[in-house]
Formats: sequence, structure tokens, C-alpha cells
Amino acid sequence: MEVKKAVVGILKTNCYLLIKDKAILIIDPGDEAEKISSLIYASGFLPRAILLTHGHWDHFGASAALRDEFGVKIYVHELDRPYVNDPYECTFKDFPFLKDYGTYVDELLTEGSMTIEEFSFEVIHTPGHSRGSCCFYFPDKKILFSGDVLFRGSIGRVDLPCSEPEKMQQSLKKLSSLPDDVVVYPGHGMSTTIEIEKQYNPYFSAL
Repeated sequence: MEVKKAVVGILKTNCYLLIKDKAILIIDPGDEAEKISSLIYASGFLPRAILLTHGHWDHFGASAALRDEFGVKIYVHELDRPYVNDPYECTFKDFPFLKDYGTYVDELLTEGSMTIEEFSFEVIHTPGHSRGSCCFYFPDKKILFSGDVLFRGSIGRVDLPCSEPEKMQQSLKKLSSLPDDVVVYPGHGMSTTIEIEKQYNPYFSAL
């Protein structure tokens, strides 16, 4: 299994291509659809699905274009579907272009085991940054895509209109129970491990 990263959009969101057995999962294609599709074509493989860790506009902005180009479905947790449909309702009102930025969701995620063709993984519901924030955990490879719940040395903001700050600690506890050597691929910034976050992340030390 191989992970490729593309940093996209004005908020420098990490879009990931997870490659296994000549197939690809697209995770959080936030913007720059042409950049992402170029990486896909260069790999020589085809995507199976688009997974969104949550429904914020900077994580799904290229989803509709990629769905149309490759004929794949968009997945997000049911609690964040409204924000993909209408992202203006889940952010500060500093981005008027968001009024026409939404798209529809094809499939809904729920917590638990999931298989999409070649890919088997765990959906971990981790509300806090948003109501429907999820992490995608691949236990056989010990990798986690954490979206904006967990960053290297920090966590995602919890002051947005669709945040649930009172639930963030519970979500972090879920992640702290994963093996120390799990590699964490966050929605922004550099990768890390569960062990590093336990040692140095002040939000983990408070658990």
C-alpha cells in the first residue's frame, strides 16, 4: 500500500491517494482537481471512491469534478452531509463564494468496518472539529487518515458553527488507544505517529 500526498487549495489541504493492488482511494480532494487527476493518470491506476474525513469546503472542493471524471462515488459521514450540500452553513461568513460551492453526496459513512473493493478499513467517528468528522484507519498497514481532528502537535479548531468542542476529548481518547506505531496522515501539515502525539501533543497529555 502506497500513500501519495498533494497539497491543494488556499488553505493547503492534504489530499491523499491511497494505492493498493492497482486501485486508488482519493481522500479529501479539497481543490485543484486537475492537479489531483494528473497524479492519478501518472500512476496508471483508477480510483474506486472519494472519501471525505469531514464536510468542510477545503476538503471536498474538487470532489464533484473528480467524480465526473472517474465515475466514482463521494462518501462522507451522515452528520456532515449538510455541509457538503451547503458549505456556507458550516464556516465563518468570510467566503461568499461558498454559496455556490456545494455538491451532493453519494454514500454515507457510519462508524465501523468498511470495504470498498480492494480496500478494507475502519471508519472511526471523531466529532469535535465537525459533527461528522471521521478518521480512516487501516489496521493491517497501521496508517490513519485523521482529517482535521489530529495534527502534528495540535488538533483542529473547534470554534466553527458545526463544531462540537465538548466531544473533542472523547475523540482524542479513541485515537490514543491505537497502537503507538500507527502513522498519522492529517488534513494539514506533516505526518506523525500516535506515539509522537502521546509524547508531545499538549492535547493528548490532558487525556
